[in-house]
Amino acid sequence: MVGRHGVSTLTNPRSTRIARAIWLALAVAGTVLYFVGPISQWGTLQTVCRPDSACLPFQLDPTAASTLARYRISLSGFAVLTGALLVVIWAVWYGLSAIIIIRKPGDRGALLAAFFLAVFPIWEASAWIPSGPLSSWLTGIFVPMLLIFGLLFPDGRFAPRWTRLLAGLIVLYFVVTSFPLSFPAVVNDAAEVVFISFFCLVVGAQVYRYRAISTQHERQQTKWASVGLAVAILGLAAAWVGPDAAAVPTNNGSLFAAAFGDFGIAAIVSAVPICIGFAVLRGGLWDIDRIISRALSYTILTAALAAVYVGSVIALQALSQLLVGGGSDIAIAVSTLAIAALFRPLRSRVQMSVDRRFYRSRYDAERILAGLGEHLRDQVDLTQLSRDLTLAIQETLHPEHISLWIRDTGDADPLSRTAGSSPRLRPTTTTP
Repeated sequence: MVGRHGVSTLTNPRSTRIARAIWLALAVAGTVLYFVGPISQWGTLQTVCRPDSACLPFQLDPTAASTLARYRISLSGFAVLTGALLVVIWAVWYGLSAIIIIRKPGDRGALLAAFFLAVFPIWEASAWIPSGPLSSWLTGIFVPMLLIFGLLFPDGRFAPRWTRLLAGLIVLYFVVTSFPLSFPAVVNDAAEVVFISFFCLVVGAQVYRYRAISTQHERQQTKWASVGLAVAILGLAAAWVGPDAAAVPTNNGSLFAAAFGDFGIAAIVSAVPICIGFAVLRGGLWDIDRIISRALSYTILTAALAAVYVGSVIALQALSQLLVGGGSDIAIAVSTLAIAALFRPLRSRVQMSVDRRFYRSRYDAERILAGLGEHLRDQVDLTQLSRDLTLAIQETLHPEHISLWIRDTGDADPLSRTAGSSPRLRPTTTTP
C-alpha cells in the first residue's frame, strides 16, 4: 500500500510485529558481536607489542605508548577511551535504528533503513578479530549488504525491475568468491572488473531512480543519504591522506593506526546513520537543498580564494624580486587584504551561480518574489495587487488551488470603525 508522500507501507499488523521481532533479534546479535571483540581483546589492548611487525591492528608499539605517556595517558586510559567511543558509536547506530523501528514500523523504507543500521556495525567487529575465516566472512557480508541497500533505498522496493536480477548476481558473486579457491590471474582480474561494475550499476540505478521514478519526498531522502555518504567518503579520504601529508607515523602499531582501526573508521562513517535518520524521521526535508547549496558554494569559494591567494603571492613576489632584487612580506600582506576584500562579493556571485545552475526553480522563485516586493511598493489598486500576488504564488509554489482573503472593515475609512468591532474576511481571488 502507498501512503502519504507516496511511501510504501505495511498495513498488516502481524507483518509489523514480525518485522520488529526480527529487528530485535538482529540488534541483540549485532550488539553481542560488536562488543565481544573489544572485551575479548581488552588485555591485549593494554599491552605494548614488540616487535612492530607483530602488532595487532588495535595494539600500540613502544613509540606510540611513550607518546601517550608524555600527555599522561596510560594504556589503561587509552583502552577506557576506546571503549567509551565504541559505546557512543554503538548508541548512534542502534539508537537511530531503534527510533526508526518504533516510530515508523509500517514504512518499508524505514524498515530497510532500520535493518541496515542494525547490521552495519557488525562490520566494525571484524577489526577486533584476528585475520581468519570469521573476519573475512564479516567483511564479506558488509559489501553486498551495502550494494543491495543502494538498490532498495529509499522506499524498500527494487526499482527499476532489472535491479532484482542485479541483486541476485551480487549475492551469487560474493557467495562464489567467499570460498577459499585459487584461480588464475586472468580470472582474478576479471572478478575485480565485475566487482567495480556492480558499484557502477548500483550508482547508475540510483541516479535513474532519482530522476525517473522517485517522488519529491523520496528525492529529498536520497539527497540526505547522499550527503551522509559524501561526508563519510571525504572523511575517510582525509584520514588516509592527511597523516602522510603531515608526516604522522601510520605504520602498524602507531597511535594513528590503532585509533583509526579501533574506532576512527566507525566514527567517520557515523555520518551515514545520522543523515539516514534525518531522511527517514523528518517530514519536511526541504532544507537539505540549502545545505547542499551552501556546501557547494563554500567549496568553490575556498578553492577560488586559495588559487587567487597563491597566484597573487607568487606574482607579487616575482614583481618584488624584479624591482628590488629580493622577496618582500608586502606581497603576503597585499594578498591577504585582497582576499579579505574579495570574500563578500565573490561569495555572492558563487552562491548565485550555484543556485542558478543546480537549483534553478528556487533561484527563479526568489527573483520573482523580489520583483513582486518592488512592484507592491507602488501598487495601490487592490484588484491589481490581488492579481499580481496570485500570479507570483502560482509561479513560485505551483499550488493546486489559491484563495486570497482580505479584511473587510465595511467602511470607507478604517479609522471610522467603532472600537471593538471585528473585521470581516471576504474572498477576492480564487483560482483552480
